[in-house]
Amino acid sequence: MDRLRVATGDELDVLTKIVTVVDSYDAMTSQRNDKVNKSMEEAVEELHLCSGLQFDGEVVTFFTRNIVRYSPQKFDVTSEKRDNFGI
Repeated sequence: MDRLRVATGDELDVLTKIVTVVDSYDAMTSQRNDKVNKSMEEAVEELHLCSGLQFDGEVVTFFTRNIVRYSPQKFDVTSEKRDNFGI
């Protein structure tokens, strides 16, 4: 019986490495029914703890530098803006 071989490390393309980090961050910080979500700081710390093991170190560094700078803005959808999008 053949075993499924999983690509690891340098065998992964850059997009896969990025998606892995972003998806993991989202899973850690999103509200789910079965768990308490982590704060941004807790998620960033966990990404760094797993950097080089589970996640690509360069991707983690780039992502965490930029996510810390991000500040969500309230999305205001006025009727004028809705009309522009055909809503």
